[in-house]
Amino acid sequence: MQARAPETSPSTPRKGSGQPVDDVEAAEEKDAPDHGQVRRRYEDLFEGLPPLKNSLPSMTTEPLAALLLQGDPSKGVGTIEVAIIDRIVPRAGWSAPFLHRSDTTSELHVRLCDVSEGSGTCQPRREGVVVLCPCHFVCMLELERNGMDVARYKLSADDLERYRSMRRVLSGLRTHQRALGDIGDLNCDLNSPQQHTERKVGSEGRKRRGRRANKKGVA
Repeated sequence: MQARAPETSPSTPRKGSGQPVDDVEAAEEKDAPDHGQVRRRYEDLFEGLPPLKNSLPSMTTEPLAALLLQGDPSKGVGTIEVAIIDRIVPRAGWSAPFLHRSDTTSELHVRLCDVSEGSGTCQPRREGVVVLCPCHFVCMLELERNGMDVARYKLSADDLERYRSMRRVLSGLRTHQRALGDIGDLNCDLNSPQQHTERKVGSEGRKRRGRRANKKGVA
């Protein structure tokens, strides 16, 4: 006959504890994570941008603000720029209301801006209009007037954080690329014909000196 463990009432304390079972369970439930709150945090983290944020229109009747990646990919990682698009010229035969990111023919007539990473204020540069392509487009931006100064604008908080994070990413890529370039230059120097010739001449010189020393020893 198997012995049965005595049943405990809800108010019976657990062994080694002065708390009733109900109180302990209530405390454990209180310390447990709120799964709904955790889920909302993840949803906020992976929340997509508004539909028009990632869309570049094929025409505009007023200036638009955008984030652009300027530079030749074959020569480096480029630079992230805040730009004001004054005019859009779609390529011949294009009739869709948007432009593709792979488009290297359509034209974006833009004014690049100097940006203060601390405050988010930005101002068009004096160099004037620059013609870029939709392939440089990253996303649209929200700019607002900076006080009474009509020549200055200010990025929204979200756009400013996006600008900062992209600059950090590009800085890391640039450092990595320089490191790879230094390694490549070192390998090229070591494998260059001049290096091989110098090593060969140096080895032959040591052999000749060794033979002369042996002859002196024999004499």
